[in-house]
Amino acid sequence: MTDPHKTDDIINEGLNPWLPDVAIIGAGPSGSLLALVLARSGLSVALLDQAQFPRRKVCGGCLNGRAMAALASCGLGHLLERLGARPVTQVQLCVGRQRATLPLPATQSVSRTAFDAALIAEAQAAGVAFFSGTRVSMGAICGGYRQLDYGARPEPSIAGRTPPQGAKIVVLAHGLRDGAIAKNSRLGAGTLLNQVPQPLSEDRLLMLIGRGGYVGGVRVEGGQYDLAAALDVAFLKAHGTLALAVNDLFQQAGYEAMPEIAAADWRGTPLLTRRRQAIAGQRWFAVGDAAGYVEPFTGEGMAWAMSGALALAPLVQSSVATWDSGAIAAWSQLHQRVIAVRQWPCRIMSQVLRSRLLSLGLVGGLQFFPGLARPVMQVMNRPQTTTGRAMI
Repeated sequence: MTDPHKTDDIINEGLNPWLPDVAIIGAGPSGSLLALVLARSGLSVALLDQAQFPRRKVCGGCLNGRAMAALASCGLGHLLERLGARPVTQVQLCVGRQRATLPLPATQSVSRTAFDAALIAEAQAAGVAFFSGTRVSMGAICGGYRQLDYGARPEPSIAGRTPPQGAKIVVLAHGLRDGAIAKNSRLGAGTLLNQVPQPLSEDRLLMLIGRGGYVGGVRVEGGQYDLAAALDVAFLKAHGTLALAVNDLFQQAGYEAMPEIAAADWRGTPLLTRRRQAIAGQRWFAVGDAAGYVEPFTGEGMAWAMSGALALAPLVQSSVATWDSGAIAAWSQLHQRVIAVRQWPCRIMSQVLRSRLLSLGLVGGLQFFPGLARPVMQVMNRPQTTTGRAMI
């Protein structure tokens, strides 16, 4: 570690003198929204992502009421309409031949390709410097800065300017790169269908639960159909390809094999469910999936991501002004109160769906008593406020 009195060493030893207040690694919804809020507050912000945008992302594409409230609180309530997002008013749960159709409050669907690109554009308009195609990791403390490690010297990305070599605060919003993987964690898979098979033409969220995992499907903007699945590793290995495994889940629910699914361009993810031992440290914080991943079902994932960004923003602002190690515990406690307590229904659901008997019982019960799901839906959709500052 550099002598803290030599705070200029990170500048003098490097080729790039630009050291922003905040560097955010990961330009998904949590990283982009946090960058936007911080830039509007007057901080200098660099947003970095290893992908080239616009890019595909394995995700169900649903935003629930809490996610939409997060957007509205930032003056972005118009964004979904501008992107052509579609309203989703029902979710149909299927286990084998059993069906339960439930009302779905305040939900819209949009592809992550369009949504992420739009959030990045809003952040750039607020003054955020965005660097795509830039793989970076968090480095050591150097005086009053946290260094950034690019492995090799980064190439110019914005009008000849290279990405920053460090920042006062670094935020990890890079998704599933870190954390301890749960023992029964599943793999994610997803695709966008340009041609929607007739059995999937209804305008609702479809959830098929079968032996080996589950798959969700919903229409998004431009008439496309988004499919996202969570698959057991052994189930996927037995089928050989993502498309065959997903088609099997449809056939378990009574659908014929669909050539559109077999021919689609499928993308996979690392193992999903994971937990970080620490979500903050000396001059760094983790947010969104980088703070730990729980399988979402009807739009909760993006709500957690954006809610976490808005909750973290005031803490980052104060940490830029004056670093206090108490911020480490403060974020852990705040994350527990704002995010983790909202994840318990999905934690329980993910365990229920691993049992064929419990899944059949759940869908059978909801088929005759759909009102049983209403309290859970309300908890997952309700915006949250805390005294002294608004938090979604």
